[in-house]
Amino acid sequence: MGYTSDWKPTKAENPNFKCRQCGSDEVEYRDWESSDGAHDDLHYRCNGCDRQWWVEGADY
Repeated sequence: MGYTSDWKPTKAENPNFKCRQCGSDEVEYRDWESSDGAHDDLHYRCNGCDRQWWVEGADY
């Protein structure tokens, strides 16, 4: 299936969330779902240092 949302700022849901690499609070995320619907993960990116990372979500 792929990405199920556009980039969203983390500030609205978690104002204290910061990039671990540079400390910027200009972090965004988007939802990703596997084609079979069994995996939901979050893809993060920092607009301060361009770092990107994934957080594994629920596996159904």
